[in-house]
Amino acid sequence: MNELSELAIEAALIRAYHTQFDTDPLIQDKLADSLVSRTERVRLLSRLEETLDDNSRREMGKIDDPMKRLYRTLRAGVVYGTVIVRGRYLEDHLKPVEEPFQFVNLAAGLDTWPYRQQHGGNVTIYEVDHDEMLESKRGRLARAGFRVPWNVVSLAADMERDSLTSVLSGGEFLPERPTLFACLGLAPYLTRVRLLGLMCEAAELSAPKSELIFDYYSESDFKADEPAMHQLVIESKAGGAAPRGGFKPEELHGILADSGFALAEDLDGNELTARYCQQREDGLTVAAPFRVLRAVKAA
Repeated sequence: MNELSELAIEAALIRAYHTQFDTDPLIQDKLADSLVSRTERVRLLSRLEETLDDNSRREMGKIDDPMKRLYRTLRAGVVYGTVIVRGRYLEDHLKPVEEPFQFVNLAAGLDTWPYRQQHGGNVTIYEVDHDEMLESKRGRLARAGFRVPWNVVSLAADMERDSLTSVLSGGEFLPERPTLFACLGLAPYLTRVRLLGLMCEAAELSAPKSELIFDYYSESDFKADEPAMHQLVIESKAGGAAPRGGFKPEELHGILADSGFALAEDLDGNELTARYCQQREDGLTVAAPFRVLRAVKAA
């Protein structure tokens, strides 16, 4: 299993535990819980406990049940709110529409929206990820008793190297049809050249009204000597995939404009927290260095 798959398992459990245990969940993802084995949960708990400071480790050690301890440890992590809110943000823009459209999920991991969606035949979904990840996901779904819907297409790709155009050409992708391209949890692990290349390819493949949504760290936040950023790096490294760096928002905005995308919004962690978590009493927040960008292809 590639390193990002460890982070995919963590993200799936965050969504599942948020659905089960948090009051007024922002997303409803009961399926994710059935995709992760107990052995994987124990391994994840061991990994996460290594990222805790001594005081937090002692406090978590007071919880006898390892599965309850895993939830509490995940809940205390910096990435917890990030995973939930970015998922909710994406699902807000996947609301049913009348006209047919396509959804391209880059680095799909263990995301379960295609298996929970209510669009029926109105959307064609392309899940793009490493072949090993896709095969693992199919096996997990089968063991959980779920079939892959007819409108879900799995496309194997190395997101660091393969051309998006060539990958989608193997799945009867229709460039003339409006498409939502999503790239969540991947950009921090890509080089600057690779991310900008994917953005340009998405633009070339996009019909008018298509959208692009991805998350990233700003360069200034990534380099800042802030506790939240330090903890994000520690937690990512523990999963075997250290983030490579941040990006300049103004540079991304300029490249999007040059490629035909109009910037809709670029929200930082504080703005996302204000939008989704302001009325909550459970302390759910999004780490400030984290950003979500959405752009729309001009008509």
